Amino acid sequence: MLLEEYRIKTTNFCVNSSILATDVSTKALQKAATEKFSQLEIQRGLPPQLLVKYFTKDIENFWTLKNSVRERVELKLRNLLNFEPSPEKFDLILCRNILIYQRVEKRVHILNRLASQLSPDGILLLGAGESLVGMKTQLETFDIGGVIFLRRILAMSQAA
Repeated sequence: MLLEEYRIKTTNFCVNSSILATDVSTKALQKAATEKFSQLEIQRGLPPQLLVKYFTKDIENFWTLKNSVRERVELKLRNLLNFEPSPEKFDLILCRNILIYQRVEKRVHILNRLASQLSPDGILLLGAGESLVGMKTQLETFDIGGVIFLRRILAMSQAA
């Protein structure tokens, strides 16, 4: 939805995007695949203007994502601790509230695996409570307008 909004606002910019949405839980993926969300589920953090623009409400009062967004998303079962790296590289990886449940050594392992999946200019965004403090990874932080992002350390990405 945000990519579509950006495309609309930036008339000279064409966003050719697809989204790979992953989870370790088959139950979560099955729920996402139904593409039906209750009022409680849908209102958590979604502005009303995006809700009415990108979702339709059915006769049973469930909200369904419109095809224009849904067709860009692929759902995949993936455990961040042991997934097979894919040949494709990602421009953006959102990894929110995953690391907080892991011990430090597993955090480092996950972060380095994610770093290996980033395109050369790709960025990683973690949840607000997650950081690299006390960890040696292939990532470095940088700031854009007060938001902290991560990218591969240049020397490491060239050596890889």
